[in-house]
Amino acid sequence: DLPQLPHLALVVETQDTEQGREEEHHRRTLYTFVKRNAPHPALGIFDFRNRTESIARRRSSNTPLQALLLMNDPQYLEAYRLLAENVLTSTDEDIAGLTLLSRLVTRATPSLEQLGILERYYHEQVAYFAENSERAAEAVAVGVTAVDPALDIIELAAMANVAALLMNAPDTYVVK
Repeated sequence: DLPQLPHLALVVETQDTEQGREEEHHRRTLYTFVKRNAPHPALGIFDFRNRTESIARRRSSNTPLQALLLMNDPQYLEAYRLLAENVLTSTDEDIAGLTLLSRLVTRATPSLEQLGILERYYHEQVAYFAENSERAAEAVAVGVTAVDPALDIIELAAMANVAALLMNAPDTYVVK
């Protein structure tokens, strides 16, 4: 018989975290292994319940730890950049791009007030990255996927920050 471990949450099987080739990296990120006694830490942050218990209603929360994960995890940052690349290659107009981005992320057309806020934030980010081009290069260099060389790095970094802003709203990542 095996001895009973006092803290099963500490028993986590580690996996190799080296980044591989681009096509392997994205294939592997489709799967998250859920262990009964030690679920993936990100699942716990987003209120993943114990699979051995049944619940009548799933609890959802909005915590600073969720925001920290969404704003700093390299996988999310790369996703924001790729979303921004998609928007910037789809249209040349700022308003059309921000509308498309908002529709892709929130599944709804933004109001004129929301669009004004997004446009103001986008132009603030463009101004910031125009003064700090090395920060723009750092911001878009996260991840395995290569940056599209046809795109302006400053606009790409600014649009990626708008994508992060939209994706960090609880209405975006909590499905009701």
